[in-house]
Amino acid sequence: MKPVWEWYTNRFINILKDIRQSRNEAGQYILWEEASKNNLNIAKDAIIQIWLGGGKEILKALDQGYRVLFSSCWYLDHSKYGIHWTDYYLCDPTHHNINLKRREDKILGGEVCLWSEYITSESLMSVMWPRASAAAERLWSSSSVISIQSAGRRLQEHRCRML
Repeated sequence: MKPVWEWYTNRFINILKDIRQSRNEAGQYILWEEASKNNLNIAKDAIIQIWLGGGKEILKALDQGYRVLFSSCWYLDHSKYGIHWTDYYLCDPTHHNINLKRREDKILGGEVCLWSEYITSESLMSVMWPRASAAAERLWSSSSVISIQSAGRRLQEHRCRML
């Protein structure tokens, strides 16, 4: 299976590169972390999106020469009860990992994800906004900004603006 997967992935990447070149456009491509986990032989200019794992998977992709996009802890459709925006706010894959801190320049950031198997049109807004707002502040703020109390005030004000 691996040789077929590798062939298909490289063929698809080359098609994308040819299209970009013919249009004189710049662009990048993102592959799921399985490409890194399974040691596919693909171009090092790929970005690997870590969506299942954590620090170990990030380090593996970095060691293989890829840049990384992280989303594991920012899946908005994970079902939880009660106040849960704090989990999204506190997520930082480099926290307490000196090996990742030293290589933060290769971690491009994060992506908030939402799959629709558990989210309906009735629950979309109430689930998406508190969690996405918390993740957005985390991704766009300095890593030293970590106070749940002050974030709660800002997010409450943002919630009022949205309402």
